[in-house]
Amino acid sequence: MRWLIAIYLGLYSAMSVAALEGKKVLYLDSYHPGYEWSDGILRGVKSVLSDTGVLLEVHYMDTKRNQELSFIENAGREAKQKIDEFKPDVLIAADDNASEFLVMPYYRNADLPVIFCGVNWDEKKYGYPYSNTTGMVEVDPIEPMLEYFAYFTKGDRFAYVSGDTLTDHVIYREINERYFAGKLQFYVVKDFSEYRQLIKRIQHELDGLILNNNVGIAEWDHQQAVAFSETEIVIPTSTTAPWMAEYTLFAVAKFPDEQGAWAARAALDVLEGKRVDQIPLTTNRFSILTANMRIAKQLGVTFSLDDLQRARLIK
Repeated sequence: MRWLIAIYLGLYSAMSVAALEGKKVLYLDSYHPGYEWSDGILRGVKSVLSDTGVLLEVHYMDTKRNQELSFIENAGREAKQKIDEFKPDVLIAADDNASEFLVMPYYRNADLPVIFCGVNWDEKKYGYPYSNTTGMVEVDPIEPMLEYFAYFTKGDRFAYVSGDTLTDHVIYREINERYFAGKLQFYVVKDFSEYRQLIKRIQHELDGLILNNNVGIAEWDHQQAVAFSETEIVIPTSTTAPWMAEYTLFAVAKFPDEQGAWAARAALDVLEGKRVDQIPLTTNRFSILTANMRIAKQLGVTFSLDDLQRARLIK
């Protein structure tokens, strides 16, 4: 897949659509407001649906902060009740749990058109595509990340560190198999203290670290995490999560707005009369390069002039 490393410059703007007044779209988010990824997807949805006359309703399942199976299953039932009450013309289902615990059990090959996004790596685990679905499968920009790592690392000993979330387990399994031939080490941590102890212990045995997500790491302190990265980490680090860029040497980050904007544009196509099964499945293509100049100075590494010109810089 060809990745586009670029700063987002308003590639998606609100569409001028006639005769949509009173049409209803429900945006179902697997997670919660305030989670940067979820906020970005919703921002993309709103950027397209604003000024179209479409009534947008938002419902959160809150299954990132609450990962017990009983809670998630009940969140799926509550989402079903919300759909029954709101009666949307199109459902946008964001991230994995919305697909697994709402779409798959209740709307497989149903009449309601469903646009999914944020499903990590493999849509087939939910039986997609159904006759009433299409979507954007979320993949991490690992290829360009590894290309950048090659500038700074001397070997192929890598580890993936994150909070203990279902999403990160899925991402690790996929990238370990696809890009690391099963050699990528995997560590999950419960709290910020454990995170710092782990990094200090393992980094001298590695050539590079993927610090992919602090969600699920209790007592995470932003300022302390920045200070820790700038003083204690001695090997190149990277991430695909934009909110982790201040803690890593560089980030090749997914752009959540792309997911939401694509899903909303597909929803508009359906509202205008296109069959949902006529819209091909796709994957995200855009990423944002961030160069952390403070950590680069600490590690004694240099970014190319070309990278500096197109990257977001943390100085």
